[in-house]
Amino acid sequence: MDTTKLYVAWLAIFVISVPLAFNLIPPNAFIGFRTASTLADPEVWKRVNIFAGWAFLLASILGGLITYYRPDVAESWGGLLLVAIVLIPLALSFVYLKVFIRA
Repeated sequence: MDTTKLYVAWLAIFVISVPLAFNLIPPNAFIGFRTASTLADPEVWKRVNIFAGWAFLLASILGGLITYYRPDVAESWGGLLLVAIVLIPLALSFVYLKVFIRA
């Protein structure tokens, strides 16, 4: 995968994550970690979306660093890297919701 496309993906994930990490997005149907539990309770929404925001923020930074310092890996494994960078924080956010929030 072209490294330019990966940088665009990392930047998009970063930009979307910032308002979530700093709790600037209220419960809504368009952006955020939306489940029945998070949409039903504003406090659950807040806690899970802050966690998810930070998880995706850190993941996007890690993806950017891998792409910058190892462009050979990014070009060879770019698609898989992108999927992993998205799925890992997503899975961690579900774990956070189920284990720590118990929703």
